[in-house]
Amino acid sequence: VTGDGAEGEGVEPDEIDFNGKQESNFAILLSSGGSDGNNDGGQRAAEVLEILKDGLDEAGVATEHISLNFEKITTKVKQEVKLFGFIPVQAIATVEIDAEERVKVKFPWWAFLASGKDKAAIGNRIFTSLSNVLKTKHDTIKNSINNVR
Repeated sequence: VTGDGAEGEGVEPDEIDFNGKQESNFAILLSSGGSDGNNDGGQRAAEVLEILKDGLDEAGVATEHISLNFEKITTKVKQEVKLFGFIPVQAIATVEIDAEERVKVKFPWWAFLASGKDKAAIGNRIFTSLSNVLKTKHDTIKNSINNVR
């Protein structure tokens, strides 16, 4: 992509401005629904989900499920808690991240009987891990585009 047609004056992919503001990686990913606009959007979304799941696994997050739609990324992660303060069990927390990068963590209904759950830590860990994965993916695509030039 060239700016004014002059040789060597290109627009870098991360310099593109959307309505006066830079969109986050989460907003861009969610706006495409995980696809790149091709007809094989379902296959592309599956590849994106696999990349996100692998990134969470590498970060040491025990992910049970991950889904992606136009509104939010939803992951289900396991956390060790103690029911009644002494019975060790695993609770499955649902972490939702929307396009505005708001993080919402939900536990099962019985979680009020458990100790050791930390919503802030889980939400922060998932958000940081997914941000790192998306940044790596963005940098890889940017380098590929630059190599084509």
